[in-house]
Amino acid sequence: MTRFHLGRWLRRAGSLAICLILWQMASSLGLNLGIVTFENLPLPVDVMSAALDFLRSPKFFAHISSSLERVLAGFGIAAVIGIGLGLVIGRSRWLGDFLQAPLELLRPIPAVAWIPLAVLMFSSSELSMIFITFTGALFPILLNTVHGVESVDPRLIAAARSLGSTRTAMLLEVIITGAAPNIVTGRFCRKL
Repeated sequence: MTRFHLGRWLRRAGSLAICLILWQMASSLGLNLGIVTFENLPLPVDVMSAALDFLRSPKFFAHISSSLERVLAGFGIAAVIGIGLGLVIGRSRWLGDFLQAPLELLRPIPAVAWIPLAVLMFSSSELSMIFITFTGALFPILLNTVHGVESVDPRLIAAARSLGSTRTAMLLEVIITGAAPNIVTGRFCRKL
């Protein structure tokens, strides 16, 4: 490790150590600054001890697997719906015009703002958590798919038509293949 990198690493570690020391002092003194109070905040040592205890407990892997299942389910549903809608909107100007208004109304709403509605809409807390993940993932996937479909070279589509390609073959072999880099990498995210 060069001297420059070592110095940089030490500055970063030092800044974290200073933050932890300030947290320790504020919590142990029960510092009350009016708006911000440290009276009920646990000490960093207590937080680290509780974290280590949790890492050693058998509940840790159960909680991790439950969270991963929810995230993967929400993301999977968002990917299927987002890619499907993105293909439809990107290929059909009429359907794009029809679907654009409601999607643009819903898109700016952050996923966290959907929590109260999700609690009311779904009888199970599992479904509401999956729904929140779904809403957070849907719009980036949808927008990247639309952009990817619109950016497919029209010459490729014309060439596929002139070679007698069916609609299904064109969709699978030209449109989705051409849009895949944008869908997967999320290079572009813009308005519908």
